[in-house]
Amino acid sequence: MHLLARIALFIALALSATVTVALGQSERTYVSNTGTDAGICGPGAPCASFQYALSQTESKGEINCLNTGDFGSISIDKSVTIDCTGAIGTMTPSTIGVGITAPGRVVHLRGLSINCGPSSGIFGISLPVYVTLSLDDVAIRNCRQQGILEDHSIGTTAISIGQTILVGAQRRNKNSKCWKRELIDWQHKDIEFDRQRC
Repeated sequence: MHLLARIALFIALALSATVTVALGQSERTYVSNTGTDAGICGPGAPCASFQYALSQTESKGEINCLNTGDFGSISIDKSVTIDCTGAIGTMTPSTIGVGITAPGRVVHLRGLSINCGPSSGIFGISLPVYVTLSLDDVAIRNCRQQGILEDHSIGTTAISIGQTILVGAQRRNKNSKCWKRELIDWQHKDIEFDRQRC
């Protein structure tokens, strides 16, 4: 096959694969307490877990809760919004409720309740990399170690907090001298933290 023809074929196959991947994910997905982890998590056939819904959601997309339920812990590797406004998206983690694993991502969490429990969850939210995180109407309760743990030495994590409560938990930045122990039985509105200022 002529070289130019081979190059054209390669480009066509690459574009086809890209379109296939893009078509496999949606800008908005849904979870429900009666859902199943199959398909594309549309409103008529929602999924059962945040983690599966994330796999069907485009970067910078949104996961919505159709009703209140325990949708499990989630490891986040892309920019995304999880919005359970009008319902309550709960999770009872065995170790970590929400872990954000890819640096530089922008994550918005709304209407979540992370219930660690006295003998289970260690961290409510774990940030091993720098991210931009906003919390609104989020409750983090009874984590055995930290409610929000920042555990990275490169970059600055910005956390915007609105109407969020931490009970029996604290926010800790492991790689700085910042220990915010006042976050025991804590409720604030419209407060911003970052690693450089804490």
